[in-house]
Amino acid sequence: MSAQFIGRGERTTLRILKIVFPNALFWTQQSISDFVSEECYSLYNEIYKKASIDIGMFDKEKLHAIRVQDKHHTGDKTSTKDAEQQRDMEENGVIVINIDERDAPNLFFEQWNYKSFYQVLDPVYKAKIRI
Repeated sequence: MSAQFIGRGERTTLRILKIVFPNALFWTQQSISDFVSEECYSLYNEIYKKASIDIGMFDKEKLHAIRVQDKHHTGDKTSTKDAEQQRDMEENGVIVINIDERDAPNLFFEQWNYKSFYQVLDPVYKAKIRI
């Protein structure tokens, strides 16, 4: 696992996920190429190819992509790119979990409390992942 964290909220998200999914394997800042098919990746432009997934998780024989997304992901270009990447990952059998800053203020301040736990677990629940 890499020790590199790019965005706010990722360190606390990973810490919470490790408690909730103690038997899972985790890694950070992994290339999008590991989450989509080779055919799909080959069609991406250079900007898309530089994308990385904040946290990867392998649990119960399933691959999960956890995206901890700050406010810049609400813009038209970025949100369109995110939606396309999510579709591509899901078509490749990856379970995508999006944690958005607007829904997780405590988490994005790296606060370690019951609210930040909820702000991670609610998107997990919405992705229909059993704990």
